[in-house]
Amino acid sequence: MAFFEQLQHNLRWGPGVDAVALSDSLPPGGYHHDQIYASLRVEGQPRFMSGTGGNVAWRWVTPEYFRTLGVPIIEGSGFTDDEIRSANRFIVLSRSLAERMFPGQSPLGQQVHLASGAPATQDPPYLVVGIAGDVKNGGLAVGEEPEYYRLRRPRAEDWDRGAIVLVKSSLPATTMERWLRQQVASLDPELPVEVGTLRERVGKLADQPRFEMLLVGYFACTGLVLAIIGLYGVTSFSMVQRKPEIGIRMALGASKGDMVRLVLECTMGMVLPGTIAGHTLAFGLAQVWSSLLFNIGPHDAVTFCGVTMLLIAVTVIASLVPAISATRVDPMATLRVD
Repeated sequence: MAFFEQLQHNLRWGPGVDAVALSDSLPPGGYHHDQIYASLRVEGQPRFMSGTGGNVAWRWVTPEYFRTLGVPIIEGSGFTDDEIRSANRFIVLSRSLAERMFPGQSPLGQQVHLASGAPATQDPPYLVVGIAGDVKNGGLAVGEEPEYYRLRRPRAEDWDRGAIVLVKSSLPATTMERWLRQQVASLDPELPVEVGTLRERVGKLADQPRFEMLLVGYFACTGLVLAIIGLYGVTSFSMVQRKPEIGIRMALGASKGDMVRLVLECTMGMVLPGTIAGHTLAFGLAQVWSSLLFNIGPHDAVTFCGVTMLLIAVTVIASLVPAISATRVDPMATLRVD
C-alpha cells in the first residue's frame, strides 16, 4: 500500500501528466468484481426481491479515476481528496445502476449497504456522492453493465489486491513509458512493469470482431462482384437473343433511347423482386450480426437505403453496356434476314 501511495505521489508531479489514479481493475473486458444486485440494500427502504437484477460490477478507485479515463460525472462531485482522509465510506454509482436503485429520485446523499444480511459491524453504509456515466465492462461487443465504484483509501481494509496505475498525459506514449519505468525502478528496481496505452488495450479487444467483419465484408464484396458479372452476362445473352426484335422495333420507328429504356425496364423488373426479397431476409437476420456492429444498429435505415441504391446502380451499369451495343444493329439487315 505504501509503495503505490508513494508511486502515485511521484507520478502526479511528472512532466506532461494531467491526472493519476489507482484502481484494482480496468475496463473494458478486464477483471472486475461482481455482486448480486439483490444483495444491495438502500438504507430505510425494503430489500430488493431475491433473484432479480442480475449482477453488478464494482471496483476500487481513487478520486482521479474518472478524470483519467474520461468517465463523466453526471451528478454530484464524485470522490475528493478530503474524503480519502474521512472515516466514512463513499460510493459512486453508474447511471444505469442509479436509475434502477432509485427510480424517479436523486441517489445523492442516500446510504447503501453492500453486504445485505451481514452484521452491522461488517456492513457499514456507503454514502452516495456521485453518478458516473456507464462503461463497457464486459468488452466492446457487450452493452454497458450497471456498476458502482468504492473509494480506495490508504487503509488495509480497502486493499484486497494490488493496483493498476492509470496516467493521463499529453506526452508521446514511448516517452511516458520510459519515464514510468524509471519511476517504478526508483522505488523497487526488481519489480517487473507492464506498460500499455488504453488505445492498445481497446485495439486488442477489437482484433477478433474486426477480423470477422473483414471476412464477412470480403465475402459480401465477392458476392456483389459475382452478381455484377452474372447480371452483365445474362443481360448480354438476352440482348443477343432479342437483336431481331430490337431491329424490327427500330425499323418501325423506335429510337435507340426507347430501346435502352425497354432493356432497363425489363432488367429492373427482374432485379427489384430479388432486391426486396434479399432486404427482407437481411432485415430478419440482422440481429444475428449485431455483435459485430459498433455505433450502429442492426436495422439502420441509412445502410439499408444505401445498399438498395448500390444495387440499382449496379443493375443500371451492368445493363447499360449490352443495351447500347444491341441498339447498334442495322434495322434493314434485320428485316432482310427475317
